[in-house]
Amino acid sequence: MTDSTQDQAHSSLKRAFARHERTWRDFELVYPVVSRRSRGVSIGINLNPDRICNYNCLYCCVNRSQPLRAHTPSLDQLDRELNGLLESVLTGALAEDPLFSGIPEGYRRLRDLAFSGDGEPTISPVFESAVDRVIRAHRHWGLDGVKIVLITNATRLSRPEVERALSRLDEHGGEVWAKLDAGSEAFFELIDQPGVSLRWVLDEIARCANRRAVVIQTMVARVEGAVPADDEWRQWASRLVEIRQRGGVIARIQLYTVARVVHDSRISAASESELGRIARIARDAMPDMPVEVFAGVE
Repeated sequence: MTDSTQDQAHSSLKRAFARHERTWRDFELVYPVVSRRSRGVSIGINLNPDRICNYNCLYCCVNRSQPLRAHTPSLDQLDRELNGLLESVLTGALAEDPLFSGIPEGYRRLRDLAFSGDGEPTISPVFESAVDRVIRAHRHWGLDGVKIVLITNATRLSRPEVERALSRLDEHGGEVWAKLDAGSEAFFELIDQPGVSLRWVLDEIARCANRRAVVIQTMVARVEGAVPADDEWRQWASRLVEIRQRGGVIARIQLYTVARVVHDSRISAASESELGRIARIARDAMPDMPVEVFAGVE
């Protein structure tokens, strides 16, 4: 690969990472993105097209300034859209989409089906049924090696209907990516603006991680120009140590930063060195813990 070709590929990846539209063609519930953390194509499953969420994270790219309208997704619509998009991916048609032009071959590969979107997936009244529909499509298309992922703020993991759905995901190699963005209650309240306490989230993650390994996802961003001081991250690392001491299994930690447009002007991306510093704090507290850092294009 020539230097010019490498530069073009790098630029294409940066553009793709910065885009995260929750629509594709005329679809409302299913969309493709090029994901840093998945290192390839991720098919997003948006059970919250109404943009309703129980967090209001400062770094969120969803604009919630417009009036919200409660809307229960149609499972039949989810079937049509998911199978249509999977056909496009698996036949190679998606690679011809302008979003994917110039993307390196490895990043065009389908890596996962991810419950994500415009709000917390587990608050959707159809979450459990939607998991069954996604598992059915996963079987139909023979997607061995393609994960089904729940990206969650970890506020409702112990609810009976969510636990039933997670048990079925366990049978199909699913993963839970649980958000933990803070070590102190004060920073948790600032960065995530949740409706629950940090203790509530820690208890939910610990209970879930006692049943299956979880991935911890942590957004590191500058707030009004500065990343929180090391003491905040030492507290954060101690929370993860606590989860493990309670019998929870953490598969790995994902540290990432802002790559897309956000709607709060106080938020900007952390640098690679800042992410590296926090990764070292995590490794000092848990030397055996895999820590992945996503500062930009790898």
